[in-house]
Order: sequence, then structure tokens, then C-alpha cells
Amino acid sequence: MSDLSTDPGSPPDRLPQSDLSEAEIDDLAALDALFHRSARYRSTGEYKKFLDFVGKISDYSPYNAALLHVQNPGVTYTATPRQWRNRFDRDIERDARPYVILQPGGPVMMVYDVSQTIPRSEDSPELPNKVTDPFEVEGDLSERTWKTTQKNCRQERIAVREDSKLHDQYGGRVEPNKRPADDDNAIYLVTLNADLDLEVRYVALAHELAHVFLGHLGADEDAWWDGRPDTSDSQKELEAQSVAYLVARRANLHSVSERYLHWYVQAEGPNAPIPGVRMRQVLGVVRYIEEMGEARFDTDRKGSKNEHEA
Repeated sequence: MSDLSTDPGSPPDRLPQSDLSEAEIDDLAALDALFHRSARYRSTGEYKKFLDFVGKISDYSPYNAALLHVQNPGVTYTATPRQWRNRFDRDIERDARPYVILQPGGPVMMVYDVSQTIPRSEDSPELPNKVTDPFEVEGDLSERTWKTTQKNCRQERIAVREDSKLHDQYGGRVEPNKRPADDDNAIYLVTLNADLDLEVRYVALAHELAHVFLGHLGADEDAWWDGRPDTSDSQKELEAQSVAYLVARRANLHSVSERYLHWYVQAEGPNAPIPGVRMRQVLGVVRYIEEMGEARFDTDRKGSKNEHEA
């Protein structure tokens, strides 16, 4: 069964409650309770289906995608009534039940699945592929995403090197930096296989960053995460591979994502129990790594705690 407890040292994931009304606080509490009660995956098969869903719903944060899954794993593409009307010329069916997710700027918003909509008229356009088949296209990683992620690694005091001598079967490795003076006082050192394609190196980097941000190497005094070095090796690897799988899937790097997790499902079988997974933290780290590739952080390391789930 997955461990869904929130670590005290994880990035904050809620608006200050003093800024919310009682009704809004109740909505957030209900969403959190729904996630903790429902998002429990006891077998490798259930867990893999959950990750595939979160990977497919990439227009939303990983946590919001997870909230959609626990409300209805059958949804495919959701939007607000205004978005359905303005972007797709569709209305919401009468008596359709909304799904509740977190809203950027908070606190919550209501969305509806495509199956709950109807064309507004005979002249309404056909739905685009991103709605009918959002998993269709294989993507490429931009050089900007790669370079921005590397720059933000330095903000987190993580040095990234590439080495063509790394064994072919390894995408990368992470360890405490034994010579921080050589790397701008970086505390952690990630080494990537220089012979791999850019997309493969990026996802390998996500895998190693997950080990750091999930506390698998412990936590230095300025870290925003809690150290969990005593976590079992199997749980550490499953958590880190889950992050890598989701980062790849949500970036449409589908062929790269298949390098991750398949070994676990194949080795254990679809009905095998899974070790405890800090699912809430896994989802938060996925979003944090995505943000690392979107824009260069303009704050110091301690100021980079603000991880927004919505």
C-alpha cells in the first residue's frame, strides 16, 4: 500500500489558509482526504495504470492529474465550461457532475470531461487530436529545456557532468560531491552517460534528481526536503523510476519512458504488491523537475521551495 503522508520538509503545496474562506478551506480539506483515501495502489498493475494516467494528463500538474484519477480513472480530457465553450464550441450536458481540482492562484476549480460535452451547433468543429488522442505524438526535448534545467541544478547546488566512460547500461548516477570546491560548492554530483541522446540524458537526469529531492541521499542543512537515507533500496528505486517515467511521459518522450518501470512490472508480475511509495512527494518532485526546465529560478536555493501543484 502506498504511503501518502506528507513530509514536513516537502515544498509547500497549499495557499496560506488565512487567505481562504471557510468554504474554500473545507474544499481543500475534502480534496486532500479524497486523495489520501482513494489513491492507494496495492499491486504493480494498478500502480502502472495510475502512472500512465498521470503521464497522459499533462495539461495539469501531476497532483491535479492524480485527483482526476481518484475521482474517475476513465476521464480523457477535461476543461472548464468556459474553455469548452470558447476553445471547442461545446456545452456541458445537463446534470453532468463536475470534477474538482486545484486552481492556480487557488483554491479549486470545476472541470468536465469531453464525454460530458455536446456540440453547441451543427457547425461546431471536430475535436482536435489533442482531445481525442492526447497520447499520439512522440515529442522532442528542446535545447532550452535542457540548459535551463542544468542551470537550475546549480541553484540547487547539484553539479552535472557527462562522462563517455560510464557503462552503457547506466544512464547516470548521483552521489555526494567529494570535491565541492571544483563545482561551485555543489553538494551533490550527477554523472550522465555522454553517449546517450539528449532526451535519454534528460530523463536520466530526472531520475538522479529524484533520488536527491526525495531524500534518498539524506538532506544537507539548507535542503527543502527531508532526508530518508534509511528507505529500502527497492522503494528508493521505485520512487525515482516513477519520477523519471512521469517526467518522460508528460514530455511526450514515450520511447524513453519505456526504459523505466518495465523491469519492475515484468519481474514482479502485475498482481505483485509494491513497496511503500511516498506518492504525494513523487508527484511534487515531478512537477518541480518540470519547473526546473521552464524558467531559470531567480531566487537562491532556500527561496526555491515554492512548488505549485495546481
